[in-house]
Order: sequence, then structure tokens, then C-alpha cells
Amino acid sequence: MSMRIDIAAISLDVANFRHDKATTERDAIRFLLSDEKTHKVSELAQDIVDRQGLDPSSLLIVTSNEGNPSGYIALEGNRRIAALKALMTPDLAKGTPGETTFKSLSPKFLPLNITSVECVVLGRTEAAIWIKRKHYKGMGGAGIVAWNAVATARSDASEGNYTRWMTALAYLEKHEIGAEIIRESIASKTTTVERVLGSSHIASVLGLNFDKSGNLTPENGDEKAAAFLLQAILEAMSAKSFVETRVSSANRQLEFINQFSASSVKRPAVLKPAQQGSAASNRNSGTLPGVASAGTSGAGGTQPSAAPLTTNTVARSKPSKQRTMLAKAGLRISNHHLNKFYGELRGLNVEKNPHIAAAIIRVFLEKSSSFF
Repeated sequence: MSMRIDIAAISLDVANFRHDKATTERDAIRFLLSDEKTHKVSELAQDIVDRQGLDPSSLLIVTSNEGNPSGYIALEGNRRIAALKALMTPDLAKGTPGETTFKSLSPKFLPLNITSVECVVLGRTEAAIWIKRKHYKGMGGAGIVAWNAVATARSDASEGNYTRWMTALAYLEKHEIGAEIIRESIASKTTTVERVLGSSHIASVLGLNFDKSGNLTPENGDEKAAAFLLQAILEAMSAKSFVETRVSSANRQLEFINQFSASSVKRPAVLKPAQQGSAASNRNSGTLPGVASAGTSGAGGTQPSAAPLTTNTVARSKPSKQRTMLAKAGLRISNHHLNKFYGELRGLNVEKNPHIAAAIIRVFLEKSSSFF
């Protein structure tokens, strides 16, 4: 049966399996509060204050206290009772990692006027049957089975917190691409998949734009192409041979993403009007930009015909002239110090000072930084 019991009437179990057997209830409280990393009692206390009470769907299990006819012993819910008692009396947490937390939370907790909790009263033997089902893993389905990554992501999505990998899978299904096998294959590496899909290169290289509302938009509007692109990316990451180290850094993520750039759904670059006219003219004439077609007429009449250039033609550039001095003459620098430095550069022979450029650049940067 269940009943509401005063918190003060419930003692912690000195034989609680979470810690060594304690001598007194205060020792049991200290055991739980002293190891915050394991028991997280102060985090539970914060949640109790934030939610203004305990989880109503999970009742404490208590049994009669033979040493105190009017009291009870907590068999299931020792962390909750420890948190409640420390919130009521912060001195219980003195010297523990959560001392500051309980001192700051107590003034917020006391006005809530939580003095009793709903409990189920059972004997130890019967209680053990149900307690095991809460704390033993699996128990062949008889106990609590933890959510996998997919179930957790679905729960987050129901609260408006969307993961990109789930958004991507939903996008595939929306476009009638089966995603069940992919979903099962990436379930054990969703953190890695999320890291890749969260890379800025997904948008800048591939044109796939995720928003915070769980929507995915291809930059060029081609949803079908975006679905096939996503399928290729997810299938690559769902392969058994795919390991986290392949995308462990930003550079490796870019390298991985670049493999799919041929299927990018980015919007084509828009040419400026002048470029558009030039491109159209070149397409019609079959010539390269800036090259006159055969038989065109100029100011002096018809020019001699020239063999049309094709896209395979390699333009010849003028041979570069080897510089002998580190700096050319002709610059006008108003600052006296920089101008003096420039004059020194003009007198340095490159061949005689092959490594001087590196030193000069450093000095120039230092002088420029101090001046500007």
C-alpha cells in the first residue's frame, strides 16, 4: 500500500547497498554526500528545487522501523531522502563537496513546504524483488531497459531539441529512402556522426543547411539530390570500416566531407552582368575571353584571320625577369623611419643575401606594428 509519510519519520538504511554498512543514519548520509561523483546527491537536490518536488511517477519504498514503532526505513530512495534532509538542514553537508550547493539551495527549498513524501510500505523480502528491477541492468526485460541513442534523440526532439543525425534520417524517410539499416548501424556512433554533420563544411562545401527547428534545406533547392547526398554520407559513416579517428579533427572532417563535393547541392555562383555577357559571347564564338575571333573587323579594316583558340590552348606568359635587389625603387613613404628602412632594402643584393628577406620581413612587421 502507499501512504504519505513525514520526511522526519524516514531514516536512511544503514545497510544500503550503495555504500559500506554504516553505524548511524548520519554516517549513511555522509557516505552518500561525500562521494558526489558517484551518488550525485547535490545534483538531485538541485533538480528537486527546480521541479519543486520529487518525481511523482517513482515512489519511495520503505519498511517499518523495528527500533522506532512510529518510524520507517528507506529501502528504495535513500538518495532522495538524503537530499531532502540536507536541504532542510544544510549542516548535514558540511565538509562535503556539495556543502556550498546545499547552503544556497536551502533558502529556496524551505518555502516549498515539502515535509512529507508518498511511499510504498513493504517488507524487506518483497521490496528486494522490485528494487532489483530498478537497479539491475536488463533482467531479461523484467527490469528497466535503458534507452538507446535513437530513443534518447526522439525524446529530445519531442521537447524541441533536435539532433542533426536524426534530422538527416527523417529527411531520407521523407523522400522515401529506407533509413532503418543506417539507423541501426550508426546507433553506436551517433556522437561521431553528429560531429560531422555539425561541421560548418556541411553547409559551405555541400550546401546542406540544418536549422535548430529540425529542418534541413538544400541551398539550391534540389531536395531529391540532397536526399541522395545525405544517404551517401550516412552510409559511409555506417560502414563497419568507418572509425572515429577518420574525423577526429576539423581538417579530417573537411577531408571526409570533400569526398562528396561532386554531389554538392550548393547554389551556383552568380556571374556579374559583364561576366555573363563575356561568357555568353565566348560560348557562341568558341574563343577564350579577350581573344578576337577569326576575320573580325577593327578600326583599320578587316584583321587577318587567326587560328581560333580552343580551351586546350595554353596561354604563354612573358618570362619573368630575375630581381637583383630586394626592393624596387619608386615608392614614396611619408614616415621617416619606414622610408629609411625602405632605402636600406633598395641597397640589398638578393644573390649576396639569400636569406635576408625573412629577417627583413620580421623587422618591417615590428616597425610597422609600433608605428601603427
